[in-house]
Amino acid sequence: MRRLGTDLATWRRIRRLTVEELSERSGVGVATINRLEGGQGAPLEHVLRVASALGVGEVLATALTPRNVLARANPPSPPPTPPGT
Repeated sequence: MRRLGTDLATWRRIRRLTVEELSERSGVGVATINRLEGGQGAPLEHVLRVASALGVGEVLATALTPRNVLARANPPSPPPTPPGT
């Protein structure tokens, strides 16, 4: 949750939005956004609303697809080292 919060805060700053402006755009309260950005979590609905208001909802949804989640959980093994190297 901490990384997600940090990433959303970074996107907010990139978009040059205050927490109050993001709250207005997303319909999520200022206190909830502060908790989310602080890594304390929030309901999934609020996370999605904030991500959508920042224009990164699609990126978040793609990151959560089973294929991408499984790929991160089981990274490919490095190729074997040739003998004599």
